[in-house]
Formats: sequence, structure tokens, C-alpha cells
Amino acid sequence: MVLLNTIGILEESYREKENWEKSVPYCLEFLSVIEKANDILSDEYLSRKYWMLKNTVVAYFGLKEYKNAEKYQKKLYTAYKSKELPDGIDAYYNFEKFIFNDLNIWGYEWYPELGDPETKRSFSKHTYYVYSTDKNGNDKDQLYTLQTVKIHKFKGDEPD
Repeated sequence: MVLLNTIGILEESYREKENWEKSVPYCLEFLSVIEKANDILSDEYLSRKYWMLKNTVVAYFGLKEYKNAEKYQKKLYTAYKSKELPDGIDAYYNFEKFIFNDLNIWGYEWYPELGDPETKRSFSKHTYYVYSTDKNGNDKDQLYTLQTVKIHKFKGDEPD
């Protein structure tokens, strides 16, 4: 488990710096080790697989390699449908993070699709949160919430 911890720490250090080129190999290595040691790992380590799937999506979005990200998004959706996801990414996940004019922008995607029971009322598929930053570049204050896909349902099941 020391190996997984080390890989995870290295991946996180590059992800926090938005060095996606170096983050991706560690994401993939972490996932490879998890798959190989699946039978001997505790539930805690196995649940970290889903967080690393999410990190892989974020890194590929950072590289603008959306086709590569899609493979890992599909794995998250499969785990969502089979109710395997751990708390924190069981209803939505962070798929993108970038900096614009000293603002941190975080993109989130909700799993339910139009027609799913969770979408009977108004819902958003994608939401971006915009934060000011402190002197170290960390999130400070949430400034905006941007919903890029917002469906309103006022009557029945069809969107208005």
C-alpha cells in the first residue's frame, strides 16, 4: 500500500500545480496497481480508485484530450449506475479545473440524464464554480455559479 500512497501523493502534487502532463501517468499507474491488487486491497483503497478515475478525467480535460477523458467518465457512470461510488462523488464529480484571470474555475457534472427519476424537476447537468484566490492561488471566496446546462420543468416530464 506504500506504493499506492506514493503514487497518489505524486499525482496530487502535479494535479495541484495543474501539471497535467505529469499528472496523467501517475493517475494511470495508480489505476493499474489497483486493478492488479484488487483482490488484496481494503475497501478504503478500492474506493480511492474512483477518486483517481475522476482525477484522470480532470487531467485529460486539462490537456484538452476529451476523447481520453471520455473513457474514464464512462467508468464513473458505470460505477454510478451500480451504486459503487464513495461519498463525495456519488451524485456528481469534478471534471475540469483551470485558472482564468487569477480565478479558480471548477467544473462539475451530475450523473443523472434527462429522463432519470432525479431529473423530474429542474436540474443542471454541468455547473462551474468561480472562486477568487488567495496569495498562494488557493480558493478564497466563491464568486459565481454558472450552470451551463439548466433544464426547467414546469409541467409534466418534458423540459420547457
